[in-house]
Amino acid sequence: MTLTHNLIEYNHSPNGAGASLVGESYTIAHNTFQYNQSSTQFIAPVSGGGGLNISGGIAHIHHNQFLTNTAMSGGGGVNLYQLTSGVVSHNLFQGNQARVGGAIVEVSNENLTISHNQLWHNHAFTGTSHAGVVGGYGGGIFLSPQSDTTYLVNNVFGENTAALYGAALSLRTHQQAVSGYHNTFLDHGWAGVALDNHLNSCDSRATLALTNTLLINTGVYIKAECTAFIGEGLAWHNTPITLTVAPSVISPTLSISQIVSGPLSLAADGWHVLAGSAVIDAAVPTTFPVLDDVDGEPRPFGSAADIGADEAILLPPLPDLAIGQPHLTSDWPTEPAQPITFTFSITNIGTLSVNVPFSIHLFINPTTIYSISIPITQSQGHTAWPTLGIGASEVITITAPLGLDDPTNSQMVCGMVDTASLIEEMAEANNIACASFQSPPTPPPSHPLYLPFILIPTQN
Repeated sequence: MTLTHNLIEYNHSPNGAGASLVGESYTIAHNTFQYNQSSTQFIAPVSGGGGLNISGGIAHIHHNQFLTNTAMSGGGGVNLYQLTSGVVSHNLFQGNQARVGGAIVEVSNENLTISHNQLWHNHAFTGTSHAGVVGGYGGGIFLSPQSDTTYLVNNVFGENTAALYGAALSLRTHQQAVSGYHNTFLDHGWAGVALDNHLNSCDSRATLALTNTLLINTGVYIKAECTAFIGEGLAWHNTPITLTVAPSVISPTLSISQIVSGPLSLAADGWHVLAGSAVIDAAVPTTFPVLDDVDGEPRPFGSAADIGADEAILLPPLPDLAIGQPHLTSDWPTEPAQPITFTFSITNIGTLSVNVPFSIHLFINPTTIYSISIPITQSQGHTAWPTLGIGASEVITITAPLGLDDPTNSQMVCGMVDTASLIEEMAEANNIACASFQSPPTPPPSHPLYLPFILIPTQN
C-alpha cells in the first residue's frame, strides 16, 4: 500500500489519528500530518501515534512532515511496533508531543533505520496514564528495539524537550544495542540522551553506541544499572564532556574515545559546519557505510568525513565572471556596414579576484551558441580588461565596425566574457548574454501643410 502526497490534519482517534495501519508493506511518502491527536492514555506498544501508527509488516516512511501532532500515550508523530523491517528517512518532525517519544516511538521492531531526519521542538510530557505510567522521556525519539539492527544515521535533533530526561533520545531496553552514526544533537541539556534498562539484569546490557556524533549543549545520562554507552569520535561543544550517572547506578559500562576539541565554527542555524571547524575531516573510520550527509551532499568531502550530520563542502575560492545583456548606445544604422556600438556590464560574483587580462567579444547574429561559449570566429568586435576584483563591476563598450548586414531585420546581439576560457571560474554558463534588437520604425513621410491666409485691413 502506498500513501503519498496527502494533507492529513485535525483528526482524532484512539490510535493513529492521522493513519493507523496493520501488518502489510507500506510506503508513506510526501505527506503532511498535522494537528492530529490520538487519545488512548494506556501506554502500550500497540497504542499511540498522533500522526501515524503502524503495527507489524514493512514500512518505508520518507519525505513527510509531521507537525504539531499529539499522542496521549506514545509517538506524537509516529508510533512503530513489531516491524520486520523499516526505514524512516528524510522527514521533518516539528512541534509534536506525547508522554513517551514526542516525535517517534519504536518498540520491538527489527531491522529499523532512522536516517536523514530533522527533529525540532518535540516534547515528552508527564501525566499518569491508565497504566500508571508517568512518561516524560524521549522528547525526540524513544527506542525499545527487538534486535541489534536499529540504526540512527545523519539525523539532526534540535531543541527537543522532555519533562524528565532524554530530551533528544531515550533508549530503554534490556539487552539490545542501538548504533548511531553522524548525528547532531543541539541544545538538549545535561540529560539530552538517556539510557535505561527496564529489567535491571546485568546478564546483558542496554547499549547505545554513538560514533562520529556532534553534541552541542547536550549531555548523556546513564539512568539505570546494566547499561552501556560507547562513544567514539565525539565532539562535545559549549559544555565540558557531560556524562551523568544516576546515584543508584554502580557499574555502568562506559567507553569513550577520540573526543574532538577545538572551535566548531557553526553557521547561524547552530549546526551546519563552517570552514575552520574542528569536526571537519575528524571522523573515525567505520565499517558502516555513510556516503552522504543530512542534506544529501557526498561524504567524505575531504581526507575523511566530518563529525555530525553535516558534511562541510568547502570549495576553493574562484572568480566568477558574469556578463549582462547588451544595450545599444549608438544610433541604429540606416545602411548596411555602418558601425554600431553596444555596452555590457561585467561583474565578478565569485570569491577570488581576477588578476589577469581577459577578453570580451561582441557577436551579431551568431549561427552557433553553445551553453558556455560562442565560436570566436563569429566575433564582430572585442576589447580586453586588465583585472576585476571580488564584487566589482564595469561597463564595457564594444563597437562592431562592419555593422549590420541588413538593418531592417531584427538582430540577435550577444556578448561573451573570457572568450578564450583562460580563467577557471565557479560557473561558466553566465559568461554569455544575448538580446534581440529590432530596427526602429520608419517615420511616416512629411507633407507640407497649407493654411489659408486672410488679410483684414485695419481702419484708422
